[in-house]
Amino acid sequence: MGSTSEESVLYASANKEHLAILDDKTLGRTLEGISKYKVNPKYQYQNINQQAGYSAEIKEQAHANAHNILMKNGERLVQYDNLSSRQKAQIKKFFPDYATPNKNHELVDYVRVDRNGNVIANTLTQSKFVGKDGAECFEKFSSKGYEKYFKNGMKMEIPRDFLGDFQKKASIEIKSLESKIAKQKGFGNFQKAAKLKEKLQKCETIKANTRPASTTKQEAIDARLNPNLSTAKDVASLSYQAGMNAMQTGAFVGGVVSCVTNIYECIANGKDPNKAIKHTALATLKGGLKGGVISYFNAFSSSSLGGMMQSSANKIIKSLGKGLMPAMIVSALTTNATILGRYFSGKIDEVELLKQLVKANTTLISSGAMAVVGQVLIPIPVVGALIGGFVGATLSETCFNALESGQKVGIIMWR
Repeated sequence: MGSTSEESVLYASANKEHLAILDDKTLGRTLEGISKYKVNPKYQYQNINQQAGYSAEIKEQAHANAHNILMKNGERLVQYDNLSSRQKAQIKKFFPDYATPNKNHELVDYVRVDRNGNVIANTLTQSKFVGKDGAECFEKFSSKGYEKYFKNGMKMEIPRDFLGDFQKKASIEIKSLESKIAKQKGFGNFQKAAKLKEKLQKCETIKANTRPASTTKQEAIDARLNPNLSTAKDVASLSYQAGMNAMQTGAFVGGVVSCVTNIYECIANGKDPNKAIKHTALATLKGGLKGGVISYFNAFSSSSLGGMMQSSANKIIKSLGKGLMPAMIVSALTTNATILGRYFSGKIDEVELLKQLVKANTTLISSGAMAVVGQVLIPIPVVGALIGGFVGATLSETCFNALESGQKVGIIMWR
């Protein structure tokens, strides 16, 4: 139980990273803030894609830091804008001609810092979500405007789904240049061969220094158009992992207890060994499933609630995030009538409901009176629904699919 509790705390801390970039203005850019950027109707496609790149940058930060938290790695990914003056000075030593006094370094979007806050030299990264696909992205990287990044050894990150075509295009170009170089040398045109060699080295550098981001191009666009749903997906994904990990432990423990109990009863009652084996197998399966399912819901909801508690400034009994089944206080149904009314009238969605309830229930939750609000309150027919009640739950994968279908109209409109 202790290890499961500790893991729930880790997953809650990881979820905090995703919730923080949603609307924590102290971090600078937020997903909600980016979603409100102005769009010129004449250049809607270009504007949305550019702004999606900003969303991708901060989602990369959340994904990387959430992963490091789960791995108990002290390194953190930090946006250049959020670095201290001391940390920015460290970068200026590497690139004195590109550093700016306050914001927007010409080369660096984000860096990794060690547990002591020192910038790790070989982790300075530029994020570029450009082009319609990987091949076009490579062509842009090959243009003169991108030379400064590669000449200065920048690590370039592109959409995760672009990498395959990007590398394929790079390989084709490299082979073509190698063939041309060989021909020019055969003709004795060593000067032309030397120029082609420079292009070859450039292509090899581009290929070697480009890596995939954690998000796809479409996921970045979705984050720009619907930051709440994008964040809810990330939180649910981590909570699902926590639940599955806990389910394995719960199923094992529940199965062992059922197995030992039933074997003892079968032996004590002098039952036929064949019947005893069958009886034990069925009971063990039931016991294991029961223990596993309970552990899954417990870890899922405690990790998602824990992330919300940690991301909010108030002190909501954080012990709930240590493995207990979080649920909604019964009296909150009355106290939060206004919030619930907004939800049922369709003015706010499930994600916004969660946020408002968390912020509004500091004093209520301190009473410790907990009760489960059932799935009957949710107007979307899903299996997972909102697990553990309004506060303790995050939208399940099935619910996300239902919500996504409702969001597609808005996503398609700008295309």
